[in-house]
Amino acid sequence: MSRPAQPYRLRTFLSLLLVATTAITMALVGGALLIYRLPQINNEAKYSVQREASDKARLLEFALSGLESQLRPAAALAQLSTPEALSLSLQALIGQGEQFLAIYAVDEEGIIRSGGFSASQAASISSTIGGDLSRTPLFRAAKEGRPVWSDKYLSAQSSNVVIGVAVREASWIIIGEVAPNYLRHSVSTVSGRSGEQVLVVDRTGEYIADSHNLYKPTDNLGALPIVKEALAGQLSGRL
Repeated sequence: MSRPAQPYRLRTFLSLLLVATTAITMALVGGALLIYRLPQINNEAKYSVQREASDKARLLEFALSGLESQLRPAAALAQLSTPEALSLSLQALIGQGEQFLAIYAVDEEGIIRSGGFSASQAASISSTIGGDLSRTPLFRAAKEGRPVWSDKYLSAQSSNVVIGVAVREASWIIIGEVAPNYLRHSVSTVSGRSGEQVLVVDRTGEYIADSHNLYKPTDNLGALPIVKEALAGQLSGRL
């Protein structure tokens, strides 16, 4: 014969009530703290990613400033050399085209007076001499005196898709056409082994490089929310 269930003693009941009350209180307090902290945690995480992106951007800018530095002596040399001698110097600076695919010495009117191509390029510098770059955005921006970089474009001189960099010295402007592959290598170097994605686009949203090789050279990423934010001048947490 089964024994009747024992009624809860008062002490047991009060203990269960205390445990239940404590659990509910802790849940309410924990929930309130979580609700309070979530925006802070989100902001802290966003700030951390933004700071990491800024650090990588500075590293990439430092790497690219090395290309500008290589063009400065050529700009100074243009003041003293003949076009033929300057062309030989530019050709030596280009070498095998690992960094520059072509370099042009442009006078203050925007006319190409000297230049050089990498050994792998089929273009002839003789057919380029006399070309008019006066209407190009890169030349116009370089006339202000600061080193400038262009968006990605198809060069009418070398027939390559390139990114242009220009430096000015007195009345001469030296324009270098940089291979996108070099920038992709630089991005991979900057990103290291952190596993974070680094993405570089130009001002029109055209893909330049990324650390994970997720996109094709012909992609335009202007529709991506993160790119839209970056192009609008907002910190979005990545390059």
